[in-house]
Amino acid sequence: MSIKLLEFVEEASKPPFLYHGSPHKLDLIVPNQARGLGNQVNNRLNSVYASDERNYAIMFALNIFPNHQGERTWSISWTPELMEVVITNGKLDLTTEGYLYRLPADTFRQVEHFQWVSDVPVKPLECQIIRPKDHLHWIKYKAGGRGQGAGSR
Repeated sequence: MSIKLLEFVEEASKPPFLYHGSPHKLDLIVPNQARGLGNQVNNRLNSVYASDERNYAIMFALNIFPNHQGERTWSISWTPELMEVVITNGKLDLTTEGYLYRLPADTFRQVEHFQWVSDVPVKPLECQIIRPKDHLHWIKYKAGGRGQGAGSR
């Protein structure tokens, strides 16, 4: 008698909804060409980006003004316990509210452990206003950038 062993591969479960942050008020979120925060292909897709991590998505709701040379450079250092946004060129706009959208996850596929993409437009389930001043503790300015942005407040 022989016994055949079956191999089970655990697949990450898709959450029922995801979060998308934007400085723009939107009724429908359409795929756009991402400029990306890195050189990975997943950061430069023509898609709707979303995250299962609320705080990560909130960062994209904040508006960062370009500096006097028209440059806007920032990066995220992120864990579920700690968010740090390092602005090298530019400045956080403290006067403009952003928006956090809760999206249905059905058209999304996971491309990184906290990042999902959809290649079709997505209608938000809900929208929450994000106030930049509530997230100042996340923001750090890196010395050596090319000056602060046009939005000094």
